[in-house]
Amino acid sequence: MKKENVTSILIEDIKAKYIVNNASVKSVKQLNFYLSRAKTTQDKKTIKDFNSFLSNNSLLDFYQQIIKSKNSSTFTTKQLTDIKNKISTISSPQQPQSKNDVILDQVISIYRKYIERFENGEKVIFKKSWFNDLVLGIPKNANTGKEYQNGNSYLLGMLQEDKGLDLPFFLNNGDIKELGIIENDKPKFPIAICAKLIELYLNDNLPNLDKKKWISAKKYNLLTEAQQDKYQAKKIVKHFPLYHHSQFEDSLKSNTVYQKWISGFSETTLLEKLKLCNSDDERRALFDPKINAARNYIEAARSQMDVDLIHHNSSCHYSPAHDEISLVSEDNFVGDAPELSYLGVLAHELSHATGHEFRLKRKLTGKFGSQNYGFEELVAESSSLQLLKQFNLPSVLDEQSASYIYGWLQTQKNKNGKDFLKIACQQGSQAKSFINDAYNDFVVEAKLSFDIKTVVRTANNLIEMSNESLYQCHLLIQQVNQLHQTHLLSTPQEELASQKCVNKFDEYLKLKIGYGIQDIQLVKNKIEQSVFPEFLNEQYFDHNKTHSSPLKINHLDVNEQNSPVDLLSSKSKSRKYV
Repeated sequence: MKKENVTSILIEDIKAKYIVNNASVKSVKQLNFYLSRAKTTQDKKTIKDFNSFLSNNSLLDFYQQIIKSKNSSTFTTKQLTDIKNKISTISSPQQPQSKNDVILDQVISIYRKYIERFENGEKVIFKKSWFNDLVLGIPKNANTGKEYQNGNSYLLGMLQEDKGLDLPFFLNNGDIKELGIIENDKPKFPIAICAKLIELYLNDNLPNLDKKKWISAKKYNLLTEAQQDKYQAKKIVKHFPLYHHSQFEDSLKSNTVYQKWISGFSETTLLEKLKLCNSDDERRALFDPKINAARNYIEAARSQMDVDLIHHNSSCHYSPAHDEISLVSEDNFVGDAPELSYLGVLAHELSHATGHEFRLKRKLTGKFGSQNYGFEELVAESSSLQLLKQFNLPSVLDEQSASYIYGWLQTQKNKNGKDFLKIACQQGSQAKSFINDAYNDFVVEAKLSFDIKTVVRTANNLIEMSNESLYQCHLLIQQVNQLHQTHLLSTPQEELASQKCVNKFDEYLKLKIGYGIQDIQLVKNKIEQSVFPEFLNEQYFDHNKTHSSPLKINHLDVNEQNSPVDLLSSKSKSRKYV
């Protein structure tokens, strides 16, 4: 990581430690205001207290040198590491943990690992999970299939990648009990602590130890009207532990109830297929179409949203003023899977674009590195993570995004008010849904304007085709595929492997759609390297095969259920929105 980014994080950590130990200042923003104004009695007292804090912890020289010179190059890596260690040893007063901090601390812990990896030289973080027999997906309850939401979903999605969990399914205490697992056989520690908002009813007239002081909605509904008048509804945050089957003996493979629960999920089916692969080439054949489909999906949504995509020499960013995404050349995306790096950045920047004033109207005015900037970064990161997991693909995180998000998350521990992590993830879900809706609109319009003659003429005449034209090519080949199957039903068995069968089908096609096999093959050639989610499991007709098996698999069936439409690194890039 660049030294200026390291020192920026260290300065933020120092201020956060000061605030934790000084109740008179509520936030980093308030501290910065006092330090910069330096006029009133309160300002001068805060400056004096802050300098004493720095001096007592041997940080005054470091802080003053950075603030005055704004030059971090004078510090060696060892000196910065020593400063980091000093900050970590500053103790905090013992106080009850904020309810908002339970999930926040877990997320910060994961980002701290990311920061350390960037410090060790990594530029972009993601893993091709299919090489490790992992199937990523939207986190859900293993019993009900209900997807976790907002901060819970973000945490669990990150945890699956961080801990290498094979499937995105989780269990609560009730699920474990339903599986017949006794308390002694339950894992000692949960894999995560999540939170939910529940409604309880409070009777202020009863003493605190009275069991009837707080009652559930179910018990409240059983009361008489007079009794209900003594209670008032309250929304409270309730935390609950979650577990993963990998924490149990035999990963619950011998638990027939659990195996029945997860048997209907598409991720389970995909994992079974993945485990049957005998080579990396077979694994790539299973997942490369997903990468291709995800890119076409996001590109189609971008086009539908009318967001321009332009080339930039050195930066990847979204500009609200021009409503356009700038990306460096794809050649600049290097590493083990450059196509994934590019896809991750594209999904991230398109997520930013959903916040434009003509769309979801988020506040996109934060300056580069500001608090509002960090909030918007997490919104886009949450959205892109969910988008990619719809395709069982890993999230892609770059060094600068990680730095901004980590710094912003650290400041949230000092607010003790709104759960801004939850709010950011809620807005991330809204951004993801907006992109999904845009893709659905694209599909509807492509189907409404579908015309066979136009499709064939376009495929034959144009080298570069629009997303809509490519989609319509798929629709045409899908229709031909269905006609082929119908034709074979009326073909004698002895003719199936003959040229006569091919000739008859050629005539049949010309009769039905006005074009023969040769014209259709030209259309098919256009889409062999470009697939959309709905067509991932298509087995397209291949007239070159003259045997009784009429179909050749061009796009592997990698997600039989709950496709994204149904559910509805760069060496020179820098992350910014301006």
